[in-house]
Amino acid sequence: MTKPHNRITLCRQQGMEEELRITQPRKSGVWIAGMAWLGLTLGAPATAHAQTAPLELAPSSRWNLNYSDDSCRLMREFGQGEDKVILIMDSYAPDMDGYITLVGKQFVGSDPYKKVSYGFEPGEPKSGATAIRGVIGAQATPLLILGMALPKIQAIWQNQDILFRLTPTSGRAMTLKVGPMAEVAKALNTCTAALVTQWGFTPEQQAAWKRLPEPIGEPQKWMRDGWDYPLTAEMRNLNGVVHYRLMVDAAGTPTRCILQSETQPAEFGNEVCTVLMRRARFKPAQDRAGAPVASYFTGTVRFFDDPDH
Repeated sequence: MTKPHNRITLCRQQGMEEELRITQPRKSGVWIAGMAWLGLTLGAPATAHAQTAPLELAPSSRWNLNYSDDSCRLMREFGQGEDKVILIMDSYAPDMDGYITLVGKQFVGSDPYKKVSYGFEPGEPKSGATAIRGVIGAQATPLLILGMALPKIQAIWQNQDILFRLTPTSGRAMTLKVGPMAEVAKALNTCTAALVTQWGFTPEQQAAWKRLPEPIGEPQKWMRDGWDYPLTAEMRNLNGVVHYRLMVDAAGTPTRCILQSETQPAEFGNEVCTVLMRRARFKPAQDRAGAPVASYFTGTVRFFDDPDH
């Protein structure tokens, strides 16, 4: 039998006060400027006429830090009208890799992937990435999921004039005038610490432990490349990104899988939890004395058609 063409990758993820608006914990999903994040679908938006002139955008809203049960989302709007872009930075645990997403009409295109380089300045070299296109909300607003980048910007958040630059291999380059983020960073760290407390631990406790849960074998092999792609999504040529948390007991066995965020359709998240509960195994966390203890493990699964086909 020929192996399916679809690809799955699994990545481990562990590791101005007047400008800041805090949204309290909520139970029914995340909303971005009136658009339901749980309605996000990944695939190619309709094609529009490309503009090539570089775009430079200033902030057009305050920072919005959204507390969820399992994630912290930092958002800000830049520009106005047809040029408006929403910068989203999601974090799912303290000291972990976070995800950067851009929402705006500029990201329309016929290809579900876009080769880009991006980075925060000053102090961070640009990273190359294959961004995944998608749409969100009733208006099907285009977006780009860039990938993991938050740890790299922690060290530069003290700068006053931070810029975020996006340069695609073809199409329109973009600069967002992010500005100072020291107070925003503190609020984000407070939010991720609160997540761990809500899960029954403390950040200080986790940091003091001799070992956190370590995967047995290669996590990339927990999801079988191609074979674990949800059939309904494959038939519709949909891509997906799922962020998950596994609660791991003192024997190294997952006892619960929690979907921290997921793109539609729901089959992506269902498949991830079903497979990981069956296949994922760990060396358990150890306290200061080396005794096994319960803890948690967070990660990301990306479902996508091979962009190099």
